[in-house]
Amino acid sequence: MIAFTCPERHQQPAADTVRRGASMGGHTRNGEGRLIRNRYLLRELLGQGGMGAVWLAQDQLLRRDVAVKEVIFSCGPTEEQRKIRFDRSLREARSSARLRHPAIIEVYDAFERDGRLWIVMRYFPGRSLAAILLDLGSLAPERVAHIGVVVLDALTAAHSLGVVHRDVKPANILIAETGEIVLTDFGVAFVDGETTLTLHGEVLGTCLYMAPEQLCGELAAPSADLWALGATLYEAVQGHPPCVGPDASLPASAPLTPIINGLMRKDPEQRLTAHLAGQMLAEIARRPEDPREGAV
Repeated sequence: MIAFTCPERHQQPAADTVRRGASMGGHTRNGEGRLIRNRYLLRELLGQGGMGAVWLAQDQLLRRDVAVKEVIFSCGPTEEQRKIRFDRSLREARSSARLRHPAIIEVYDAFERDGRLWIVMRYFPGRSLAAILLDLGSLAPERVAHIGVVVLDALTAAHSLGVVHRDVKPANILIAETGEIVLTDFGVAFVDGETTLTLHGEVLGTCLYMAPEQLCGELAAPSADLWALGATLYEAVQGHPPCVGPDASLPASAPLTPIINGLMRKDPEQRLTAHLAGQMLAEIARRPEDPREGAV
């Protein structure tokens, strides 16, 4: 049984922020056609967030499409806050660049220009799991289990190098039309051995998917990523986050119930291990999808 105090629900994202056709919310497109660092030609604004934008660009040297993340730091009211946000974004690039896994977006380059940080990475033309759930409501358990296997494998690779993602959620899982799945956005990741980059009173992550110990301000460990994965799998089969709706519990007979409940145990020491969770998810993922299957 999932037992924790739920924060107030946040609104679901209205659209993808890293794919073609995403709503720009009034963001200027004046950057289209610019050549950055005499190499990267900005072609299309793919999305935006509170700290910048993501562009589809062409690497003029290697003649391939890339995604370029433009990180803007002018929103911070103090120089200290701007520096922390810059350092955190640079750490995102560094932590992602040290990871080599097919389900983690590869970082190619990073540099500072005009007071902004530019991160060049693999272009992945997919939709976020969050957007897919907005369209479909929920997914079959077998498909959710497959997503879980891929994301868990990516997290295991990150954890083996001392990197904790800290923000696993449907919006940070991208799925291509080919079925390929990747985990994105290591922007709030914690790297073992490095200084924590936070502002006073700041909690990093997304509350709906944060482990209880994270909400209490404790340092995130790999077990916190496992909790967040459990919350993500829950939303994928139920159609809403675990603390939203009249009943947060899963039907006892649902195939993913033992896994989700095991990943979301309040005590981090009592949660399913990544190895055991991976085995259980893989077993369900191998089953053929039942078209008559409901949300769970």
